[in-house]
Amino acid sequence: MEATGVLPFVRGVDLSGNDFKGGYFPENVKAMTSLRWLKLNRTGLCYLPEELAALQKLEHLSVSHNHLTTLHGELSSLPSLRVSAARGASLRGARVHSPGVRAGPGPRGTCPSAHPRVR
Repeated sequence: MEATGVLPFVRGVDLSGNDFKGGYFPENVKAMTSLRWLKLNRTGLCYLPEELAALQKLEHLSVSHNHLTTLHGELSSLPSLRVSAARGASLRGARVHSPGVRAGPGPRGTCPSAHPRVR
């Protein structure tokens, strides 16, 4: 995705179904500074991308049916986030650190236990 002058005006994006396994995530998402909702369902995510930290107006994040085991880190820096849907994630209840998180039973999948970009 090439950066353009339009990205700061985008309000919502559905990137569901894209393959973000192996640490690939579009870097230019962080230029979408007015983003209010983002869907990353069934994308193979094992961790929350650091680019999410730039989305200060994000209100709704959906990361359902991925291989996430925790929902902290980048979420803690999002002051407007109200709802984070994570159905079908492999979350461990003690590691979910967001009051608006809705989680369900997770899929079985393999992800590295730690990724170099995870803090």
